[in-house]
Amino acid sequence: MTSECLKNMIVYSKRLTLLYVEDDEKIATAALSVFKKFFDKIIYAKDGQDGIVKFNENHIDLIFTDINMPNLNGLEMLEKINHLDKNVPAVIMSAHNELDFYKIALDLNVAGYILKPTKISDIVEKLEKIVSIKKNEDLKTNKFNSLVESNKKLIDIGYQISTQKDHQKLLEIILLGAKDLSNADGGTLYLYNKKDDCLDFKIVINDKLNLHYGGSKGKIDWDSLDIYNSDKTINQKNVAVVCAMNDKLVNINDIYHSASFDFSGAKKFDSANEYKTTSMLVIPMRNRENELVGVIQLINKLDEDKNIISFNKSDESLITSMSSQASMMLENNKLVDDLEALLCSLIKSIGSALSAKSSYTAKHIDNVAKIAEIIALGVNNNKTTFNDVSFNSNELEEIKLAALLH
Repeated sequence: MTSECLKNMIVYSKRLTLLYVEDDEKIATAALSVFKKFFDKIIYAKDGQDGIVKFNENHIDLIFTDINMPNLNGLEMLEKINHLDKNVPAVIMSAHNELDFYKIALDLNVAGYILKPTKISDIVEKLEKIVSIKKNEDLKTNKFNSLVESNKKLIDIGYQISTQKDHQKLLEIILLGAKDLSNADGGTLYLYNKKDDCLDFKIVINDKLNLHYGGSKGKIDWDSLDIYNSDKTINQKNVAVVCAMNDKLVNINDIYHSASFDFSGAKKFDSANEYKTTSMLVIPMRNRENELVGVIQLINKLDEDKNIISFNKSDESLITSMSSQASMMLENNKLVDDLEALLCSLIKSIGSALSAKSSYTAKHIDNVAKIAEIIALGVNNNKTTFNDVSFNSNELEEIKLAALLH
């Protein structure tokens, strides 16, 4: 084993709690001085019975034990521990090559056998094997836990998306949800403007720079991304446009080493804000009819230490899944908005027809609606008498419609 590998192994073993069981005090003292080189936390037991007690009282990661001991021998102890937890590896230490004991030990899933007197090289050899196994188990556990946590987040975001009626808040939930699922530092949400054939900036968020444009923070006045060039060809230089028109996600490790797209806008933003855009994930949003709804663009995935890393396949799957649900809700909201606009137009038409019958009532309906809206906004702005009352955009629209129907 190289010195670097040994160093890495010790770093890992220092995190483990060792249960050491030995009835001979002199041997135990000598062995403990060796074990302290590899473990920060060592639980010592004087025999097998004491070992059972110590195991129950502590979270044990690894066991080193003698075989022949009073009260309860090492194998009997391991058999009882095996009923409690089969996943704790054990190493048997004995002064004799006791073949019969060794055969029993195999049935107890013992990870190794060391002959006394104990040598550091023997401990290193067994530890290397055990640490390798535990690292793989930790990796599997971490992946599983990460998957469970991601699914929980996805379900929670899906619920928020499906229950949010306010359009601007919905846009924020979509982008914040995508950032949370992928642990991205920043992101942009574009919506497709069918009338002008372009992608409109709707939400821009960057945690490191503490930026939040659009949504509840007001409209963004940034220039839209044109879908087509002046010669009617698709704008192939912009990654969001290409993603939208080709209906294909784009995952880039480092935009400064990409020749496929024009990132002059991102680089200009970086220069102006002392920022460095590196990794980028761009995913199209389409409805059930496969019509373009918008684009989610995420930048700079971060690891646990806030280092920038590349977006992975899991990020791609999670954001794609979330974007599908988000697209449907945006379309549903748009349908509701269109129906409300149709209803409002119908009410105005009826009002106009009624007003035309009498000069006395001319524009009366429109005036009442305007006055009702002014009063409602006045209530919102009042910080004294109506301090506890605040109408949201949907409620303001309802007040306006009610006034038109009066």
